[in-house]
Amino acid sequence: MQTSKVESQEIRVIYAWNYNAWGGVQIYFLSIVKNLDSRFKPHFILPSVMDSQLFKMLTDLGVTYEEIGAEFSSGYMSGIWDKLLLHFKKLSSEYRFYSFLCRGISANTILHIDFAPWQSFLLIYLLSSKARVFITLHNPVDTTQKWRKFLWRIKFYILSRKKNLHFFASNRLTKDWLESYLSDKSAILTYSGINLDEIHAIDKTRDELLHYYRIPSGKIKILSVGQFIDRKGRWDFLEAARIVLRSRKDVIFVWLTNSQIARTDLEKIDQYGLGGNFILVDNIKNRADYLGLLNLADIFVLPSHKEGLPIAILEAMALKKPVISTTVDAIPEAIRQMQTGILVEPKKPEELASAILKLLDDASLRNSLAEGAFRYVTQKFDMKSICEIIMSSYEESLKSE
Repeated sequence: MQTSKVESQEIRVIYAWNYNAWGGVQIYFLSIVKNLDSRFKPHFILPSVMDSQLFKMLTDLGVTYEEIGAEFSSGYMSGIWDKLLLHFKKLSSEYRFYSFLCRGISANTILHIDFAPWQSFLLIYLLSSKARVFITLHNPVDTTQKWRKFLWRIKFYILSRKKNLHFFASNRLTKDWLESYLSDKSAILTYSGINLDEIHAIDKTRDELLHYYRIPSGKIKILSVGQFIDRKGRWDFLEAARIVLRSRKDVIFVWLTNSQIARTDLEKIDQYGLGGNFILVDNIKNRADYLGLLNLADIFVLPSHKEGLPIAILEAMALKKPVISTTVDAIPEAIRQMQTGILVEPKKPEELASAILKLLDDASLRNSLAEGAFRYVTQKFDMKSICEIIMSSYEESLKSE
């Protein structure tokens, strides 16, 4: 095997995506960057429409970045013309994205790209012909329809034969699914881990956050996090709140989000009649405030209908919060029933409400689940250990030509 001539040089790693929503995926990239050593020089390429909070995080980390006008916003389209227009916008975005990325490629450059469900096979294929590319999958691709399954099997067969293309999976469910589609390559498990130093640095007495975000301090706080969308189980959360509040008046339900809330959603929230017992916080200033609010929760709930392995669950576990979530996808990799949390079936708000009431009525159970969650998450999901695997994979890809 011939040793690469760039082996001893600084390795440039470009983290890139071309869609305008952000959340767990970007936290995953930031967590990697926080744990890279001096061999690596990270650089971000991202849409110019990203939230200012993300730009501030990059600035605070001292990470360089470039903005690109190639963002793509997916959405449901009903008419044939609208679908064709959306497809054209997608292709146009990916062409500009590809052209922009190719400008920054050199012999010791690595591209690390999130593999969003709507991202095209062609984009990944072309990029891996130009540079060493790592893609991270967080969820299995939808292959419920036979023609989709057949098409993706062909796509992944072709992609897996690209020498410069490498696969990460951020949970075991996705790793197993992906490897069933790859012909002669394996996927490397790189969990969406947590930065324990960041967790430990949280100010434990930041009650002023409750005042700033207008959350009553005298009530038990049941908190959820994520985009305020159907996939996250938002209406299940509100229905469960309505059920719980019939018998408990000492609780308040809080949802933290970076979503823009539509007027129709606000009107539907009002229909649940929760009044001041539900607070939607959509103006969080920074990540420190987010983690501070999460730390002030008494119970954490994530009623998702579809997920990878949400970083919010891992953060709540690391903060010793009793967690309730659903049995979907990779969530059971973190939540072990009655050991590190409680699992309920998705789309069943009555079952969710029952689990919340169970925790409210049993302080001993809350404490045991919180302690079990903390032990498990610190042993299995420490980003420092995960990043060692990632850095070794980066280096290995550059060793031979």
